[in-house]
Amino acid sequence: MIQEDTRLNGMVSGAVNIVAGATLWLNGMIVGDVSVEKNARTYIYGMVSGDVINRGGDLEVYGVVNGRVLCMDGKTLIDPNSVVRETERSISNSKIVTKQKP
Repeated sequence: MIQEDTRLNGMVSGAVNIVAGATLWLNGMIVGDVSVEKNARTYIYGMVSGDVINRGGDLEVYGVVNGRVLCMDGKTLIDPNSVVRETERSISNSKIVTKQKP
């Protein structure tokens, strides 16, 4: 569980939950699912081998997600240079934005 602002440059094996008020900058690797709670922020520059679930926070993906990006609520931005296996929007008021390549 990430409860404070964290820069992760190494590797975590297992599920990671980012709680309200915390920010995760992922430059390393997470082998497991990632959950972004309401009012949390997550920036993925590294790799997630599992699903990334946005439950109401701000999620930006610039790296690799070898799984699904699920947007249940909140804002999700997917960079055009990122690699994501699958995206899915679960609730009509959620938003997935994919930037266009220039």
